[in-house]
Amino acid sequence: MKILSLVAALIFISLNLISCSENISSVGGGLVNQSKFTVADTSLIATGDSTFHSNIANGSGYYNLVGAANSVEAKTLLNFIGLSVGDGDTLSSVQLATCEMQLHVGYLWNMSSTAQQFEIHEILTPWTATIPIDSSDNISFSPTVCGTINQIIADTSTIIVNLDTSEVRKWITALTDSTAPPFYGFAIMPQPGATNTGIWGFVTFNALTSSSPLLRIRYTKNGVEDSVSFSYGNDTFLAKNSSALLPSLIDVQAGVGRRSKITFDLSSLVKQSFINNASLELTLNPQSAHGTSTPDSVAVLLIINSQYPDTINGSYYYYGKRKDTTQTANPVYSIPLSTFAQLWVNNTYANDGILLEASGENSSVDRYVFYSSHDPDPAKRPVLHLTYTKK
Repeated sequence: MKILSLVAALIFISLNLISCSENISSVGGGLVNQSKFTVADTSLIATGDSTFHSNIANGSGYYNLVGAANSVEAKTLLNFIGLSVGDGDTLSSVQLATCEMQLHVGYLWNMSSTAQQFEIHEILTPWTATIPIDSSDNISFSPTVCGTINQIIADTSTIIVNLDTSEVRKWITALTDSTAPPFYGFAIMPQPGATNTGIWGFVTFNALTSSSPLLRIRYTKNGVEDSVSFSYGNDTFLAKNSSALLPSLIDVQAGVGRRSKITFDLSSLVKQSFINNASLELTLNPQSAHGTSTPDSVAVLLIINSQYPDTINGSYYYYGKRKDTTQTANPVYSIPLSTFAQLWVNNTYANDGILLEASGENSSVDRYVFYSSHDPDPAKRPVLHLTYTKK
């Protein structure tokens, strides 16, 4: 019996060793035919691109822009609010000593290193923060200068402008006397005829910080000096680029509403494909004035209407940055697009292309000019690199 038991035990151990020696990856291998799935990669050059103008509104940004450079001109509109009945009663009967507007600089674009002059005028036309960027010709300003800025403007500068007290008196009266003419605020703009001052931006009311615009009024009442400050209001900036669009290049610029559309043909990918990775590469034209904001990047959004490229699904967007920040000659921007490519392959959305815009579009005039799909050098054209699993 002992011999039979020993033989049975040896047979049992041998069978277990044989089963364990099989490749563990074979478990369940008969359920799916893995030979039907292969991983492939391809690179698709853009089939088309175009640059167009979009009438954006700049009243929701972090910076208000002022200045002139590279065919771009920008002016800021702002109006202070928050004058209470008590303040109005006090200020309506006192002698105004000084009225200062305080602005905190946080953005520079092609700014001149020498002192430049900017002017402040009263706005004579109603406006809102959602006014389109190209509405400059529809807004009128008083020809009288009520304040000037004449200094070298550097990043993080604090600018203090002395305003004409009679203009501030008009603002006080308009807010405290319902029968008085309305006051629509102040416009800050480059001096007429200036073409190369550079463009600078100061923190907006939207920031709700101590760096927001401030109006400080010092006055004397009954022989006693006092002051009151206002740091709330409405603001926006109007900007336009007078240069022509570049049909042979992809031209993108914030602030002035220059955007671009790029299309790719993914019909070579079967519908059952799974996108492992997709990345768009754009080569920057060396003559481009690139971004100065942080981060130095562009935004890509999913277009959902081929006739109206501004029609996008805001749930899908990517940001692209330089692959190599040290590269100065034809730097390449890389933008991940895996989700977009999968949506197109699955026919979740029609392949109507992507919208390219500068990041910080409402707070800067950063400009990016990329080589287009029409460039004679294929290596510089927009290219979509894809790795996918197909059945």
